Amino acid sequence: MEDESVEGVVMTNKEGAPILTNINLMGAANYGIAMQKLGSMAQACVKELDLFDEVIIMRTDTRKFEIMLAPHPEFNIVVLQRSRIKSKPKK
Repeated sequence: MEDESVEGVVMTNKEGAPILTNINLMGAANYGIAMQKLGSMAQACVKELDLFDEVIIMRTDTRKFEIMLAPHPEFNIVVLQRSRIKSKPKK
């Protein structure tokens, strides 16, 4: 991978089971299932607000990772990236 901060990539089927990954299978399965649920919930919320809209990409920042999810009706792509330390603005 070109970006050294990328920890892993997981491609899942529509149920969240890993199809392709470069991380261990158990971790890929955990992320795949959890992100599939999150993607489905986000899609439902967006559709409730606007029937003609859809989620393209979701980004979630945690203390350890930035997780990017590209949900699709047939598959999902999850990218795990180490969180970058954000500096606080000086006063």
